[in-house]
Amino acid sequence: MMSRLTTIRAGARAEGAAVYVWGADFSVCADAVERMGLSLLRVESGGFAAEWTEPLRELLQAGRYRVSYEVLPWQVVEWRELGRSLFKDTVVDQVEAQHADDPRWGTDAFADDYKTELGAISAATVARLVIARLDDVLTMCAWRVFDRERGLLTARLGLGTTESSSEVLAVLDQLGAEGEDRARLYQLWIASQGWW
Repeated sequence: MMSRLTTIRAGARAEGAAVYVWGADFSVCADAVERMGLSLLRVESGGFAAEWTEPLRELLQAGRYRVSYEVLPWQVVEWRELGRSLFKDTVVDQVEAQHADDPRWGTDAFADDYKTELGAISAATVARLVIARLDDVLTMCAWRVFDRERGLLTARLGLGTTESSSEVLAVLDQLGAEGEDRARLYQLWIASQGWW
């Protein structure tokens, strides 16, 4: 199957790593990377992926751009691309304003409701992962549903809370995932972030 990865991996070493770059200046940084003659993959949700080479490492570590980056196995980038191709056209945003009529909306009064409802979302995610965890795509689907549900919960309650990886780690704790299995499930969550 041809994918957007075919071009950027054409000259990559089989054992080479990828880097995922995001942040305020990711677009300007991506332009600089392309001017260096390096191939990259722009991600719709923001950021880009490229082969983790010495020139790119030097560029990112020089601190000229307000970006963050993470070095990943190419498998994670491939998972992100698979999710993008399968689900990009099916994700529909919901209007947050529909919940704003509640006088408690946007206040700390909803903090306890958030904790309770997030617990229910986490428990449902654990149940899904028990079934899906042996399949990469199904696992990413389970994580995508988790992120979508907690995002809608935050929007519905009007809270300024940001989605946290600590909530993901709590799900993995409830699942009892350890060692390589835990690392793989966490990487699949990271990969699912590109499914916008």
